[in-house]
Formats: sequence, C-alpha cells, structure tokens
Amino acid sequence: MILIQHTTFVRKSTLAIAYLFGFCLLFSFGCENRATVQKQLSPSPQEVPVRNDLLGIWWSPDLPQSAAFEIKDSTIYYPDMFAEYKYEVKGESLLVYRDDGVAGSVIVSVSSDTLVLLTMEIRQVLTRSETQQP
Repeated sequence: MILIQHTTFVRKSTLAIAYLFGFCLLFSFGCENRATVQKQLSPSPQEVPVRNDLLGIWWSPDLPQSAAFEIKDSTIYYPDMFAEYKYEVKGESLLVYRDDGVAGSVIVSVSSDTLVLLTMEIRQVLTRSETQQP
C-alpha cells in the first residue's frame, strides 16, 4: 500500500515538474519573441529614411487653431499634445513610434502643398504651411 502511494506521488511530482518546465519554456519563447518584435519595430537613427517631400508643417481643416503636426528629419511634433516622437517611412507607410505603441498611416499622396493620409480607414487631407494659418 505504501509502495502504491509512493509511486502515485512520484508520478504526480514528475507530471508537475513537466508542466512547470513546459510553462517556463513557453514563457521564455514568448519573452524572446516580444523582444524580437520590439527590436524590429524600434528604428535606430541610421535606419530612419528622410523623405524631403514630407518635411514641414501640416494643417488640417479639423484643427484650425494649430497645426496637425510638423514632420522634421527624424521626429514628428504634435503641437496640440506638446509631444514629439520618432517616425519611420516604410514604403508607403508612415509609422510613428509613440509612447503607447506604433501608430501607422498610409501615405496616399504627397505634393508640394498637400498630404493625403489614410489612418484607420479615415482619409485626412492636410495642407503644408511654413507659417501659422489664421
């Protein structure tokens, strides 16, 4: 009887150790994958391409009191939030690396005075200006 109880205890202990090992293994892969994804999303300064056609102050008719944002060489500044973030252009995508994650927009078109973005299926038409608009 004692031998059966001991054998059952050993089986349960072995099973518990196996589950614990499996959990640790899955957890370590999850952390490694998250770090890899974060590293892939985080631009390093030498990787950030500068598109001169995007640089400047962009206004939206929805925000008549202040500029929507200003795109600089390596950052984008939002005056209504007093916030500046790194950005990256990948193909036709504008990726902004904000504190709460990555915000992306599709660059539909850009000209000397107009920028059209598609952000979360919302089309934004912005006008370039070097001075504050009334």
